[in-house]
Amino acid sequence: MRCFCMLLLCCLCLFGESVTTLYDFEAGLWGVSMSYGFGRINLNQDRKFVKSGRRSLKLEPCFASGSRSVMRLSFTSSKLGFDYPGLHNKSRFLADIYSVDSAQIEFGFYFSKDFRKGSSPTVVALRPGWNRVEIDIPVEKLQFHYSLEDAEGMTIGFSQGGQATTPVVYLDNVGFATRTTQLKPIQITLKNTDAVKEIADFEDPIQEHAFMYSNGGGPIPLLQVVEASQFGVKVPSGSKMLRIVIYPKKSEGTTWTQINLAEGLLKAVNLKQYLDKLDQYELKLNIYQKNDHSLLLELNPYYSGDKQNWAGIKTKKGEWVEFKKPLAHFKDYIESPQRFAFAWIDYIGPEEQCEYYIDNIRLEKVSAKP
Repeated sequence: MRCFCMLLLCCLCLFGESVTTLYDFEAGLWGVSMSYGFGRINLNQDRKFVKSGRRSLKLEPCFASGSRSVMRLSFTSSKLGFDYPGLHNKSRFLADIYSVDSAQIEFGFYFSKDFRKGSSPTVVALRPGWNRVEIDIPVEKLQFHYSLEDAEGMTIGFSQGGQATTPVVYLDNVGFATRTTQLKPIQITLKNTDAVKEIADFEDPIQEHAFMYSNGGGPIPLLQVVEASQFGVKVPSGSKMLRIVIYPKKSEGTTWTQINLAEGLLKAVNLKQYLDKLDQYELKLNIYQKNDHSLLLELNPYYSGDKQNWAGIKTKKGEWVEFKKPLAHFKDYIESPQRFAFAWIDYIGPEEQCEYYIDNIRLEKVSAKP
């Protein structure tokens, strides 16, 4: 790790923990970028909205290009003189944020220079006035999806569906705390037989991280592994299931809630080993729809060039439905995989909430008996 001594970069040691401030915005907007249609990002010198120094960053998202507005702060800046790539050496995200009104703000990380690989954001409720934000970085979950060394920077965003009013916030003293303990590599163990190859049955606690929110047109959905009996249902196998809650938006409009299967899990499954056996296996899963309102659900694997091998999944209220599709249908994806996604695509009103349960994602030999 290289560290250049400049006024902007502040390193402190508190109780054995090293705290590094990357951005206090005294030197301007170097290292700051934003998604198309974010809104306005400006330097602020009104002392009321500056926590320390002379400047802060004013954010005014307008959701011009969709229902989410996202900005990015790089872990590396030659102009500002620092180079801190990766998350393997970071334990907490830190920032001082002034919010004009109550608001929800989202923090995440991106793992590619084109910003296309990003983590599920952590949502923080801001009260009016100054907020000291300290967020533990979910490294165990992130290891399941990405190589921690590949992290390029952090994202700060807003979802239109989660706001009562359009947010106006001021950002200062953005940085991180350095990890003081060694990370343990994750261990993925799959239960395989000749007839059935497990992808995720959600019985292993580590599979709580099997899916990650990708993008959407509303509030971030709830993803949790639960005991099925707590929700009054009996799962097809085992005792646990993945619970997905898609929350209503504040206003009418299209929602596109998408969750991605973890890259680490897909590497463990190693679908390419089945390329010469595509006609011997089916991809199967069980899904349960709890509410009256159902969204159009797609199994949506992306392969090279962002093309898709999508397949529609029909659900039924109050019943487990088994989805199955010949593995050969996903041949293009298996040959050149990008990401394996589930997407709920539909119009959803402000009062409607959707809840689904998923269990037992697997490959099963065509000749195998259920």
